[in-house]
Amino acid sequence: MTAAARDALMVAGALGPFSALDESPGPDWVSWAELVDRPEPFARRVDEARALLATGLGAPEMPVRSVAWVVHLGLVARLVSPPLGAALLSCLLPVLPAGSVHLRLAGSNPVPMAFDHPAGVPVPQAAEVAAGWTSTGWSRSPRR
Repeated sequence: MTAAARDALMVAGALGPFSALDESPGPDWVSWAELVDRPEPFARRVDEARALLATGLGAPEMPVRSVAWVVHLGLVARLVSPPLGAALLSCLLPVLPAGSVHLRLAGSNPVPMAFDHPAGVPVPQAAEVAAGWTSTGWSRSPRR
């Protein structure tokens, strides 16, 4: 990581568990690029969440599509929280390609996440965060 981007992400981690990052990914982690390119990791996460929901009060049978939507929203919130927190608290938006964002898609939320070597785009005022967000590619789906 560049020192400034790493520092910004560490500051953002103080906002809570959805903004916190692990130092490095483990062997059972997947990159965001893999998550987009291959359906298996996401399907496993949806199956795990669906099974967990079925153990709740009244053992509801949740449709797979509904659970997939909830899992997707949780993953996107997890992806957005660290760089947005860094931008708001440090005026530096960390930038990464999809292959440099790693997640461990097992266990409770928020899922563990690690970033490899982020660069940073200065956003000197909070009003400029949205413009910086769009210009860096964070607002676009990671497609190849």
